[in-house]
Amino acid sequence: MIDTCDFLNAMDKIDTGFRELMDLLKEHDFPEVSNGVRHYYVEDGKLPFHEAQQFDRPDEFLQALLDMLKVQFEPWPIGTFFLNSNVMAYLAGTIEQRSFSFNYASITSESKAGFTGFWLTVVEPYLNKLDIPFSDGQFFVVVTVGSCNYTLSLVEEVDSVLGSGISLASAVKAVVGAGNEAQNIVCGYALEEGLDSSMRVSVWSIL
Repeated sequence: MIDTCDFLNAMDKIDTGFRELMDLLKEHDFPEVSNGVRHYYVEDGKLPFHEAQQFDRPDEFLQALLDMLKVQFEPWPIGTFFLNSNVMAYLAGTIEQRSFSFNYASITSESKAGFTGFWLTVVEPYLNKLDIPFSDGQFFVVVTVGSCNYTLSLVEEVDSVLGSGISLASAVKAVVGAGNEAQNIVCGYALEEGLDSSMRVSVWSIL
């Protein structure tokens, strides 16, 4: 049996952590009062949907956040040198002791889309439209696919397109002790059966 207090305390930590993170990353403030209508009292705090409405694209922000959590806990990782199970380490190594700007994106492909075509014709133009140049800053990219695409060849294709430096070959070098130079693009891979032959690419950009 699960202890009620332990369960509620754990859930409260998740809820509190999400609120704090969303308040840190928000793109604008949800007003306490607008058009003469009071939405909340500062001493009581904002409701969860208030937190979400502080983003220009809240659904997209939440999907990118969930994918970052998903890749951290993906139970069947393709490899252990990617973002998989290493999100916190890569974040700490990138941010260090400095302030930074944050951007996000999450896009789902049509069915039977290959990564190369999807990235070049949809994802990259979308990032440019959002003024998130892929040449600047540190990028964390999560590629989520159905089981039919969850293969080692996907890793090689992603690395060939993005130049992430974390390919199967570089992973082998890491095993034998040959360190890699720091890369501004780090990728991770997650499995989601519901996507079938489609794929979803979620991006965090830190500058």
